[in-house]
Amino acid sequence: MAHPHQKSTHLLKSCAQSFEVAVNPLDVDKWSAGFTMAKALDTLVDEDHEYDSGAYAARLLAGESIPYVNDEEAIFIRTTYDALSDPSKEQWQHSAANLGAFAIKRLEASTIEDYIEVVCDESHLMADVLKVESDEARRDTAQRQVFNAWMDQMGQTAYLCDTLSDFIRDHNEGNMSITPTARGAVILARHALKELFRFTQVTPLPIYTAMTQRAVTKTLEKVQRPAFFSTQFIKQASAHTSSK
Repeated sequence: MAHPHQKSTHLLKSCAQSFEVAVNPLDVDKWSAGFTMAKALDTLVDEDHEYDSGAYAARLLAGESIPYVNDEEAIFIRTTYDALSDPSKEQWQHSAANLGAFAIKRLEASTIEDYIEVVCDESHLMADVLKVESDEARRDTAQRQVFNAWMDQMGQTAYLCDTLSDFIRDHNEGNMSITPTARGAVILARHALKELFRFTQVTPLPIYTAMTQRAVTKTLEKVQRPAFFSTQFIKQASAHTSSK
């Protein structure tokens, strides 16, 4: 079968090679299967409010289809999972099983600061799904470890930027209990920009340019213009604030 999420997988391959990682077929399969699994579980949790992600993950890792993953994709995930090292298998199991728990933590967060902390922790959880294996037997172990550290930074930056662009929508769709306010947006924007600055510091220029272009395009597709600068956002945030 053709690899699912080819664009995202190709982008990660280019990024890894920029860090001088000798990308192998299992790396590519892990990214492709990881994206497929993560997207399906994320949709089930955030859109369908199915918080028992561990049960769905167990079915996927056994090669069974679930909503948003067809039979062929499920078999591909199982085959890839079987080829992983034991530490990588444990990372997949842990990340997939805890995705629903982090969604509940987001709902339980009572302040924007608590919410941001949960988002950052969740980003590391999902970055683990896409990290390359870095056991000591490899010639490029050091490069793989540096790339994996970069994946953590990329994940945290991406999660915060997504959270910012979806700030009001997440509340309206029941994924966030705290009320969106202009103050909350400013705090969130400050954290997102700080992580974006850190990301630029550790990212080689060629992939930084490519990823920034893609991230900007995706964000603008979502919100048409940055949410914290839009008149509509300010009006909605002010309305939420005044109604408290």
